[in-house]
Amino acid sequence: MKFTTLLIFFILPIIAYSQSSLKEEYTQDATRVFDAEEIVFYGIDFSNFRLVNPEKHGQENELKKFLTAWMSDFHKSFPKERVKAILKKDIERDLQSVQQRYQLLGDKWIVFNDYRFDFDTLKSILKSYELPQNEGLGLVLIIENFNKEAENVMVNYTFFDIKTKEVLWSLKIQSYAGGAGMTNHWANGLIMSMGQFKRSYRGALLKNKKSRK
Repeated sequence: MKFTTLLIFFILPIIAYSQSSLKEEYTQDATRVFDAEEIVFYGIDFSNFRLVNPEKHGQENELKKFLTAWMSDFHKSFPKERVKAILKKDIERDLQSVQQRYQLLGDKWIVFNDYRFDFDTLKSILKSYELPQNEGLGLVLIIENFNKEAENVMVNYTFFDIKTKEVLWSLKIQSYAGGAGMTNHWANGLIMSMGQFKRSYRGALLKNKKSRK
């Protein structure tokens, strides 16, 4: 029994890592991100999210409570100081301005087939933001889908200009989801996605630094 437990402990992270990847990258002005001294972290935007799970179709009202639970679990794992350490920048955290947008979800956010949105949709989401800040750079996690059949989550880690709402740099991360229970299962996927984001972000940061020498 102890051997089995240890085997699971070591194998699961390997499986999770192998199924976590950078799927797409959009770069408009990533240098502004690298040069910024402070980032406003807005947390998670579920406004255009879809859960791909035919077995849960029609249960939107009952399952809507999990949206706030997923956000809560993610931010317990990544408090302000941890996000600051990942980005290596000062962080202003404003979760309320964006995270309340989960209430914009329609009645049919659980779907049968895989769901994706294009970059134009991402841009239109940002343009609709009403934020108390008037300038600076922001980072938001725009959730695209949780796919039960594939057991993964798709998250757009998006840096943007707060004044113009223009995308500066966006990384579409696909990450493995796993674990028992509706909250834990998908929250784990979000948490794992941050690991892939960190690797991609740090790699780009280092490359940019070397290019300036």
